[in-house]
Amino acid sequence: KEILNEEKGKISDKALRLLSRASEGSVRDSISLLDRAMVFQSLKPTQTLQDEDIRKMLGLADKSKLINLLGNIFKGNQNDSLKILRELIDDGLDARIFLNDILELIYLFMRRTNLGPIEKELFLSNSEIELIESTSKGLKIQDLGLFWQLTLKTIEDLNIVSNEIVTLEMYIIQLIHLEKMEDKNIDEILSNNNIETDTYAQKKISPEDNNLKPSNLIKNQLKNIEQVKNLEKNEPVNRSENFTNSSINSFSDLIMIAEKNKEMELKYDLERNVKLAKFEDGKIDINFNENLNKNFIKKLSQSLLSWTGKRWIISLSKENNLKTFHQSKIDKKVESLLDEKKSKIYQEIKKTFPDADLKDVIEKDE
Repeated sequence: KEILNEEKGKISDKALRLLSRASEGSVRDSISLLDRAMVFQSLKPTQTLQDEDIRKMLGLADKSKLINLLGNIFKGNQNDSLKILRELIDDGLDARIFLNDILELIYLFMRRTNLGPIEKELFLSNSEIELIESTSKGLKIQDLGLFWQLTLKTIEDLNIVSNEIVTLEMYIIQLIHLEKMEDKNIDEILSNNNIETDTYAQKKISPEDNNLKPSNLIKNQLKNIEQVKNLEKNEPVNRSENFTNSSINSFSDLIMIAEKNKEMELKYDLERNVKLAKFEDGKIDINFNENLNKNFIKKLSQSLLSWTGKRWIISLSKENNLKTFHQSKIDKKVESLLDEKKSKIYQEIKKTFPDADLKDVIEKDE
């Protein structure tokens, strides 16, 4: 504030508190952000910069809106939750800052549930504290713990998924349906480890139980699909009325078209739970884990018919050591980093700047 007065800047106290918070304790960062805010304010020399302006400048979400968002999630109001998220995105939301703000609020809700009313919080107004108070009724510690873990997992996903908006929408939908999910599904979402081992250990179920093996789950799905029966009998198939003539030449194309048609649950399964063995026009060989949606095969068959105008054969592969699209993408990114670190230009940079490190490799379309 002293620097602001010396520079004759016009920034409100609430806006300064936001800058202070955004600097996370770093004096250098806070001065840098203040300088940026003053440049922003110079565009409106007769006006005082308010906290709303700082939020837009930094991509920060309005705290009250975030609390209302969580309140709707707690109540299971999917449409209202996604509507608030869209409003935040339209306001210039920064995905990482948003998720970190959510983590802070989950902590405050957990503190409120564990220790009683929040009396005073440096970066919360009285109205925001009251909103937390009214929203926190009936919350369970274990649910908030799962919210915390899923939020951390989504922050990691931002490094992999190129479309941040889709990532955030999937995150909100998962939060809303978390209570309805079985433990094994939650394990899969929250962990990158071998989910079968973790689930069997927690449930005390023998991995020899045939009903729980992924292969049997697949067979059960395939057995009950009318599409498979028709194909076996070589019956003629009528072209879908919703046929869109989409070109699907690869597994990546399939995922993109699922996203384009807003089939987000199908897209999620294709990325996270399906392991591709072989892809041909009209035929897909797959394996997958036990966390797959029970209606996946039926949904995929119907969607492929609608998108391409023909029925596809979806068969079970016996190949082992297959990876999901999601895991393959992670592995490819790691491999790309290692390759680039062997390059001549990286070695030259390291000689000049020994502390430098390569954090990411982005492939640009030609």
